[in-house]
Amino acid sequence: IYWSIVLRELSLTFHRGPERILNTGDSSRHRGIWLQGSLLNIAECCLLPMENLNKHDDNVAVVWRDEGLDDFPINHMTLRELRGQAMSVANSLDAIFSKGDAIAIDMPMTVNAVVIYLAIVLAGFVVVHGRQFCSKGNCNTPACV
Repeated sequence: IYWSIVLRELSLTFHRGPERILNTGDSSRHRGIWLQGSLLNIAECCLLPMENLNKHDDNVAVVWRDEGLDDFPINHMTLRELRGQAMSVANSLDAIFSKGDAIAIDMPMTVNAVVIYLAIVLAGFVVVHGRQFCSKGNCNTPACV
């Protein structure tokens, strides 16, 4: 019962539920295997409203202030707006890349970086830090932007 409550409170929605919460049977995995056999998209968990958690489309999801504009008002983005922007970027990426492709991002932590990061994960791609990706000789691929 405990873990079902924890997973619900974390807003985790699985495409395939875990076979076990923690498998400690493999001695090569020192900390065990958590949520073995499960399949989820963490960006979906972040972006979808959940009535039971009082997480609604009109709730504020991101709060930020643009760099250098300290005298300007704080910006807000609702869950609906964040999901819409992430889905738009995800659809664009989906037209270019294949599921499981690594996509490097190397940009300052802004609201756009949040949208892009969630979009990459939402579309089923793998986010890789730009410098890490390019240091392995991948900079001539379309995924290094």
